[in-house]
Amino acid sequence: MYVTPNHVETLFKHWPALRRRLAAAPAPRTEARAMPQGETWGIAAAQGGHIECLEGRLWITQGCNSADHVLEAGERWAMPGDDCGDVLVHALRDARVHVLAWT
Repeated sequence: MYVTPNHVETLFKHWPALRRRLAAAPAPRTEARAMPQGETWGIAAAQGGHIECLEGRLWITQGCNSADHVLEAGERWAMPGDDCGDVLVHALRDARVHVLAWT
């Protein structure tokens, strides 16, 4: 794409607003880890994302959510978009877990 002087001028003119918008956007936090059977991992409250069980079996519970979830290898749980409290992930068997959370 060819950038004309008008493009540069427009970008320069709107740059402060663009920077504020980018700074305010939620940033994804991704983490993967192995969890031996019996280990519990606390994940700080997030504004959405997912937890994926890559291997093993996981039990997931969240502060204000009355339903618990059990994930087998290959399954994924979508975290609610509201700030519903921290999430606890417990390995029912040796497991590998991947978390993508919007902070």
